[in-house]
Amino acid sequence: MLDAALVPTHRTREPNGPGVDQTLEAIRAVVGTGKVRAVGLVSIYAEGEGEEITLRSAAELLRGCLRAWRRAAG
Repeated sequence: MLDAALVPTHRTREPNGPGVDQTLEAIRAVVGTGKVRAVGLVSIYAEGEGEEITLRSAAELLRGCLRAWRRAAG
Protein backbone atom coordinates (compact mmCIF):
# COMPACT_ATOMS: atom_id res chain seq x y z
CA MET A 1 0.00 0.00 0.00
CA LEU A 2 1.33 3.41 -0.94
CA ASP A 3 1.54 6.21 1.56
CA ALA A 4 -1.86 7.70 2.41
CA ALA A 5 -0.96 11.02 0.78
CA LEU A 6 -0.59 9.22 -2.59
CA VAL A 7 -3.94 7.42 -2.43
CA PRO A 8 -6.26 9.81 -0.59
CA THR A 9 -9.42 8.10 -1.84
CA HIS A 10 -8.43 4.58 -0.78
CA ARG A 11 -10.73 3.21 1.89
CA THR A 12 -7.96 1.69 4.03
CA ARG A 13 -5.20 4.29 3.86
CA GLU A 14 -1.92 3.57 5.63
CA PRO A 15 0.11 6.43 7.06
CA ASN A 16 3.87 6.34 6.54
CA GLY A 17 3.63 3.90 3.63
CA PRO A 18 6.19 3.83 0.82
CA GLY A 19 6.25 6.32 -2.02
CA VAL A 20 5.96 5.49 -5.71
CA ASP A 21 9.75 5.50 -6.27
CA GLN A 22 10.39 3.21 -3.30
CA THR A 23 7.65 0.85 -4.45
CA LEU A 24 8.96 0.80 -8.03
CA GLU A 25 12.44 0.04 -6.75
CA ALA A 26 11.09 -3.12 -5.11
CA ILE A 27 9.06 -3.99 -8.21
CA ARG A 28 12.13 -3.62 -10.45
CA ALA A 29 14.06 -5.99 -8.20
CA VAL A 30 11.34 -8.65 -8.38
CA VAL A 31 10.64 -8.25 -12.09
CA GLY A 32 14.38 -8.32 -12.75
CA THR A 33 14.48 -11.95 -11.66
CA GLY A 34 12.76 -12.90 -14.91
CA LYS A 35 10.19 -14.97 -13.04
CA VAL A 36 7.29 -12.51 -13.15
CA ARG A 37 4.52 -13.55 -15.54
CA ALA A 38 1.79 -11.07 -14.62
CA VAL A 39 1.38 -7.65 -13.07
CA GLY A 40 -1.79 -6.10 -11.72
CA LEU A 41 -2.95 -3.13 -9.72
CA VAL A 42 -5.80 -3.62 -7.29
CA SER A 43 -7.79 -1.45 -4.90
CA ILE A 44 -7.77 1.70 -6.99
CA TYR A 45 -10.63 3.66 -5.47
CA ALA A 46 -10.65 6.89 -7.45
CA GLU A 47 -13.88 8.52 -6.39
CA GLY A 48 -14.08 11.60 -4.23
CA GLU A 49 -11.80 14.36 -3.14
CA GLY A 50 -8.24 13.61 -4.22
CA GLU A 51 -9.18 11.17 -6.98
CA GLU A 52 -6.70 12.77 -9.39
CA ILE A 53 -3.88 12.05 -6.92
CA THR A 54 -4.93 8.42 -6.57
CA LEU A 55 -5.17 7.98 -10.35
CA ARG A 56 -1.81 9.66 -10.91
CA SER A 57 -0.16 7.34 -8.37
CA ALA A 58 -1.74 4.27 -9.98
CA ALA A 59 -0.69 5.39 -13.45
CA GLU A 60 2.90 5.98 -12.29
CA LEU A 61 3.00 2.50 -10.77
CA LEU A 62 1.59 0.86 -13.88
CA ARG A 63 4.00 2.68 -16.21
CA GLY A 64 6.90 1.78 -13.93
CA CYS A 65 5.85 -1.88 -13.85
CA LEU A 66 5.64 -2.02 -17.63
CA ARG A 67 9.05 -0.35 -18.05
CA ALA A 68 10.62 -2.81 -15.60
CA TRP A 69 9.02 -5.74 -17.38
CA ARG A 70 10.21 -4.49 -20.77
CA ARG A 71 13.78 -4.14 -19.48
CA ALA A 72 13.72 -7.62 -17.97
CA ALA A 73 12.44 -9.13 -21.23
CA GLY A 74 14.83 -7.14 -23.38
